Amino acid sequence: MHDFFHFLILFGALQGLLIGVLLVCRRPVRQQYWLLAALLWLLAMCAFNAMSISAPWLNSARWLDVLAQVLPLVVFMPVGPLLFFYVRSLMEPDFRLTYKDSRHFYPVALDLFPYTVAALVNLGLMKRGTAGAIIEFCEIYTDGLRWLSLSIYLVMTVRYLMQYHGRLDRVYLPLWKWAHEVTILFCCLLGIWLFFLVPYLIPATRDSLLNRTGWYPIFVPVTILIYWLGIKGYLWSFRQIPVISPKANSIAEENISSTCLALQRAMEVQELYLEPGLTLTSLAGVTGIPAKTISAVLNQHLQTNFNEYVNNYRVEAFKKKVLQTDLQQYTLSSIAFSCGFSSQATFQRVFKQLTGMAPGQFLQMRSCSGS
Repeated sequence: MHDFFHFLILFGALQGLLIGVLLVCRRPVRQQYWLLAALLWLLAMCAFNAMSISAPWLNSARWLDVLAQVLPLVVFMPVGPLLFFYVRSLMEPDFRLTYKDSRHFYPVALDLFPYTVAALVNLGLMKRGTAGAIIEFCEIYTDGLRWLSLSIYLVMTVRYLMQYHGRLDRVYLPLWKWAHEVTILFCCLLGIWLFFLVPYLIPATRDSLLNRTGWYPIFVPVTILIYWLGIKGYLWSFRQIPVISPKANSIAEENISSTCLALQRAMEVQELYLEPGLTLTSLAGVTGIPAKTISAVLNQHLQTNFNEYVNNYRVEAFKKKVLQTDLQQYTLSSIAFSCGFSSQATFQRVFKQLTGMAPGQFLQMRSCSGS
C-alpha cells in the first residue's frame, strides 16, 4: 500500500510541474495562468518532498542528502495569497499584481529559514546539534502557521466571492462557479489538515501519529487536489470568456445610449465610485451589462478606460468636498478616502494626472480665490 501511495504522490507531483509549464507557455499570456502554475508548482514540490523523505536513493550519495537539506521544496506560505489572487484574476479581467501586493508573500521567510540554517551547517558556520534542534522546532510549529495562513486567505477569498453572489449575469456566472469550486476544494483540504495537525502539534502524540500514518493523510489529499486542479484548471483555461477587441466589437447605437445612461446612473445616483473596491466586473454585476460591453463603450465612445472614468468622479467629489469641509478638522487623506480612493499615493497620482496639479496646489488656488 505504501508503494501505491508513493507512486500516486510522485506522479501527482510530476503532473503538477508539467501542467504548470504548459500554463505559462499558453498564449496569449494571462496573469491567471501564471498564478495557477505557481500554485501547482508549490503543491507539487511539497508532495515531492513528502515522497522523497523515506526514499532510499536519497542516502545513496552525500551530495543528494545535502541537496535535499538546502533545496527549498516545502514553500507553502505563498499558497494562500496565490489562491486569493488567482480567484481575483478570474473575476477581474483588469486585475494586475502590484508591488504593494508583495507584502502578502513576506511570510515565505518562515519557509526558507530551516533551509538557511541547513545551508549554514553544510558550510561549517553552525554546529549540527544546535542547528538540528532549530530546524526540528521550525518544521513542527511552522506547520501551524501555514495552516493559519491558508485559513486567513480562504476567508478572504470566500468573502470576496460572496460580494458577487447573485449579482452576475449568465456570461460571468461560470467564472464564479469555477472560482467557487477551487475555494471549496481548498476548504476541504484545510479541514483534513486540521484533523492531522492537532495531534501532530502535541508532543505526546506526534511520534505515534507519524509512525502509524506517516504524512499520507495530508499529501494524498494534496495530490488529489493537484490532479483535479491541474487537469480541470488547464482545460478551463481554454474556456475563458474571450476578450473582444474594441475595434472588432460592433455595438448597436441603442445599446451605447443605454449603457451610457446605466453608467451615469451608477455613478451619479448610486454613487458606486465611493466604493474603493469597485471593479469592472462588480460594476457589470450591478448594472447587468457585460463587462466587455462597458469596456468597449468607455474605450470607443467615451475615449476613456474604466479606472479613469471612475477616478474622474472621485476627483470631482473631492473638489466639492474640500470646498465645503473645514480643513482644520479633516485631513486631505480622510476626505480622499471618503471619495473612494483606496490609498494616499493613488489619490495623489490620480489627482495630478487628471487635473494637472497636486492637491496642495489646488488648495492654494482655493485659498487665493477665497481671500
